[in-house]
This record gives sequence, C-alpha cells and structure tokens, in this order.
Amino acid sequence: MKTKYIFAASLMLLGLVSCDKFLDTLPDNRTELDTPDKIRSLLMSAYPQSDYLGFNEMMSDNADCIGENNPNTMQIFDQIWSWSDVTEDWFECPAWVWETGYIAIAAANQVILTIDEGGGPEAMGMEAEYAEALMCRAFSHFILVNTFCMNYNPDTSNEDLGIPYMTHAETALNPKYERGTVAEVYENIDKDIQAALPNISDAYYAVPSYHFTQRASNAFAARFYLFYQDWEKAEQYANACLGAEPQLRDLKKFSTITRDRNAWANQYIDPSEKANLLMLGSNSLYGRISTYPYGYSDKYSHSRYIANNEDLFAANIWGNEAGFSGSSNLYYMPPAQYSGNNFDAVFSWKVNEHSKIADAVAGTVTPYVFFPALTIDETLLIRAEARVMLGKYEEAADDLTMWMQNTIKTDVVLTPEKITEFYEDHIVLDKDGNPVKDVNGNDVVFTYATWNNSTIKKHLNPAFSIGAENGVRECMIQCVLGFRRIEGHALGLRWWDVKRYGIEIWRRTYGSDGTPARLDDTLLKDDPRRAIQLPRQVIEAGLEANPRNK
Repeated sequence: MKTKYIFAASLMLLGLVSCDKFLDTLPDNRTELDTPDKIRSLLMSAYPQSDYLGFNEMMSDNADCIGENNPNTMQIFDQIWSWSDVTEDWFECPAWVWETGYIAIAAANQVILTIDEGGGPEAMGMEAEYAEALMCRAFSHFILVNTFCMNYNPDTSNEDLGIPYMTHAETALNPKYERGTVAEVYENIDKDIQAALPNISDAYYAVPSYHFTQRASNAFAARFYLFYQDWEKAEQYANACLGAEPQLRDLKKFSTITRDRNAWANQYIDPSEKANLLMLGSNSLYGRISTYPYGYSDKYSHSRYIANNEDLFAANIWGNEAGFSGSSNLYYMPPAQYSGNNFDAVFSWKVNEHSKIADAVAGTVTPYVFFPALTIDETLLIRAEARVMLGKYEEAADDLTMWMQNTIKTDVVLTPEKITEFYEDHIVLDKDGNPVKDVNGNDVVFTYATWNNSTIKKHLNPAFSIGAENGVRECMIQCVLGFRRIEGHALGLRWWDVKRYGIEIWRRTYGSDGTPARLDDTLLKDDPRRAIQLPRQVIEAGLEANPRNK
C-alpha cells in the first residue's frame, strides 16, 4: 500500500481562490501514506480550514448599516451586507470557504481510498479512521450546500442547484463536474453519516474536540437531520449527544474571570470545555472584528438597536416584558457594548484572534481563529426544536428552560402555556398590569416586527407546517429561534435559521438617532440571493452560476 496523497500544492481541485482555471495541473508534491500514523495525520487536513462566521453574521438580520457615510468598511463588506455577488477575495469571503471545503473533502477522500486499497477498514484495523473520514466529508459538503445553495425544501430541492458531491480522490487532469441538486447533496450526506456513525470512536484522540468524536458526530447528525426536516432523527441523535444530563457550557465561570475580551474569548473556545464538541481553525481576521470596533466593517454591525429590540437585550420571556431593556447583567457571560462617532455595536466575546506562523524564516505570521463549530448548548436547542415539531411541547419547554437558566440569571420555568402567552400578539402591560402607551398615547402591542419597528418576533415562512400564527407550535418555534439567535450570536448560526424558516429580513440604514431611518432592500422568502453566488473562478471554469433575479 503506497498510495500518493495529493494535497501539498493547495490541492487545486476546486480550490480556485488563487488559480484561474478549474484545475490547472496535478500537484507533484506528494507524500506516501504507507503507515496508519500517516493516515491519521492526514485526517487533520480533512477538516475545513476556513470560517463562515463573518459573512453569515453580516448577511443575516444581525447587521444593520449604522450610517450612510460611515467610512469604516471595505468593498467586500459592502457586497456581503447588501447580498450582492462577492467579487473580492479576503479571509472572510465565500470563495475561501469553497476552496478550503473542497481541500478538506479531497483529504477525506484520499484517506478513504488509501484504506480501501489497503484491504478495507476491517483488514487494516482502521474502522474508526474510515468513519471519521466519512463524517468529515459529509460535514464539509453540509457547509458548502448551506452556503452556496438554497435551503433544503422537499418541494423544490429536486430542482434547486446543488454543489458537486465528491466521493473519490481525483486523479484526472481538468475533470468536468456537475452541480446536481440540493436533494442529491442531502441524500449523499445522509449516506455518509449513516455509514460513519456505527464506527466512530474516541479511542485515539489526544485532543477530542479537534475530531469527530461520538458526541460531536451525534451533534452534527442532529443538526443535519433538523435541516433535513427529519424531526425524529434530529431528536434521536441529539439525545445520543446530550445523554441523561447535558453538560452545558459553564457560563457561571465567567464571573470568576477578569472582564476582558481576550480572556473571555479564550475561555469560550477552550478545547477542554466539555460543551465545545468540535473546534475548527481558520486564517481569519474575524477574531478581531467580532470582539471590538476595529474599522474594517464597523459600518455594518449588530447595533444596540438590534440588541435592545430583537435579541440580546430585548424584552423577553425571562423578564418584565413591559418596556424591559435587558441589562447585560442578566447574562452569566454579558455581551459588550461599544458606541462612538463611527461605531455602534454589541459583541459576544466568543472568538479570539491568534497568530499563526506563515513563514518561519521571514518571521511572518497570519491572523488565525479557533471557533466551536458544534456545541452541547446548540444541540440542546436542536432537540427542543425537534420536539416542538414532534408535538412534544412539555419536553421542549423543559429543554428551553434548561438553556435559559444556564444562560440567564432567572428562575423562570417555561411551559407551553407560558411561552404561548408571551409570544402571541398582545397588549403590553406594565408591572402594575396597566397597558403601556407609546409616544402618541396608543397601546403598545407586542407583535411581528416591521422594518422600522423591531421586535423579537418575525414572520416565519418555512416549507413545513408550524401551525397557525400565535398557536402553540408557532409560538414555541419563535422561542426556539430567539434562543438560537442568542446562542449562535457571533457564530454564524442565525443566517441558516433565516434560510430554513424563510424569514424575510431587511437592509436598513440608521439615522442620527441610532434607529432605522431608511429601508434599502428586502430579502424575500424565496429570494435567490439566499444562495451565495459561486466564486467567480468556478463559474468561469464552467460550473453553472446560481440564478439571480433580473
């Protein structure tokens, strides 16, 4: 067994940020995979070395334009925020996700090929490594399909453009690929997950959170089947991950750490933290721009207006809903607020910047981030959502209470009735039970947000039924999505929920008073811009571009 591993020259198979053709030449810098240790070493390259966090956050409703003439931006952020096709190459760009995703897939496929050529996983005693490679392949395709395609929809995904699903190590020069459909991509991810799960093992990992352990694999399976709308499997695999007593993140620990963005972010991404199931790394400036106003992208931010009215500090079910402005002191890990002449932002210190040696001889370094791609806390909310969809409302409310009491300083216990009462349309009452009045003397009604009047509720337009508006299921889903928005803040999860639930969101520009003054654009539930455009080089090489409205 002396299979050649094709990787060292950036594995230009579909890696097109730095080359102009679909596949220029076959790389020559190769390493023989002739020992189990070398195969295991290669598996580390089967995890994507990029992050989707920055552009996911900026494309979602977690970002508004805080001033038309604000100078703190770059062209790439102008394009991302406005849902335009991205032409700029930078760390936080879709092309980087495409390139590194397919590089990781190629490494996974090479491991699979090497083991197959060696007689198979059982003959080589490498069932666990084979399973990990399958899971890595499924994961990278999952990130790619949810970035560059429309969300899964059983009514349309048999026609919606997918991405090439690579199931073998490429050896041909300039091969031709087809995109297939979203449905086909999901079917292949399903097959890889099901083939991998029985043989995933934690036995040989020095640092488990850098690998698809059993818990991480079940967490990914739970997320995948949630997106696939298979609620029973989503709950099944969430149960397998969480166990009888879910080990949620120890957020109370932050009260013992000096309030400092570097210290807190480092604690959040600590690989020994049991809630961090899968840690990924990426060359990126996101650790800088997601924790403090640095001038790169401050024109588009998660503003205090968003925080006060839609998520982190908004009137919510754990506090007095009458004009309640959530203090950061409510959180065990309080978000940070910044304001100035050209910035207005609320950050969650979850990702930190590190330095990675780029050239040891020249002494150059590149910015690098680590981030938790899968966590126990998100998996708990996945189970809550699946249980709502299965009609297990009491159990879902228990999960939501567990997450809330771990995150927020509250002793409120949620029930389906309490959640429905809070999220249905109603007149807002003050602490004495009297209607709250607006500046014009009218009763304040808690209802769905409009572009210039934000609330924590937005109309949901999923491809599946969530019952009547203001009904128990719809209200509980509103609660789940609100909690997921807080849990996933700064981690890019909100954009995927916007896609899954057909949430229509706005591009708004603020006035001098820090509130929305102008509506610039609306992303409708079926807007083709929900699928990020393929990198320019890939389209030029022959892959069909994502459609756009005229």
